[in-house]
Amino acid sequence: MKLISDGNCFVCGKENPQGLQVCFEVDHPAKTIEAHYRFSEIYQGYAGIVHGGVLSLLLDEAMVKLAFELGLPSVTGEITVRFPAPLSTEEEVLIFGRILREDRRLLLAEAHAENQYGTVVAEARGRLFRQSGTPSRI
Repeated sequence: MKLISDGNCFVCGKENPQGLQVCFEVDHPAKTIEAHYRFSEIYQGYAGIVHGGVLSLLLDEAMVKLAFELGLPSVTGEITVRFPAPLSTEEEVLIFGRILREDRRLLLAEAHAENQYGTVVAEARGRLFRQSGTPSRI
């Protein structure tokens, strides 16, 4: 399968008016990615708290988008997310991701989210499966 970024991704696509339109910044030499975002109350689970599934979207996107930007187009095969603390709506969150290990068919990656005080509110580890026939740019 060939993976194509057409600007309509729900998380980061600038062409998707109903998406989150999160702006990620990639540090190619460090092989890391980060973004800042603020969820409104429409993304809450319990009153005033960001829904864990929505927060998981950003962690997954950080890992997969980083792989894509580094020339390693991949899909998520497995993701494990922990939520050590809640994230309040209207509170800015920092998303950070990095690739831990790479081989011919598999990438191991991690991402975490911190609130504005530096408290980790979510952390994820993912196994990403590289797509055959896609060249590496690392």
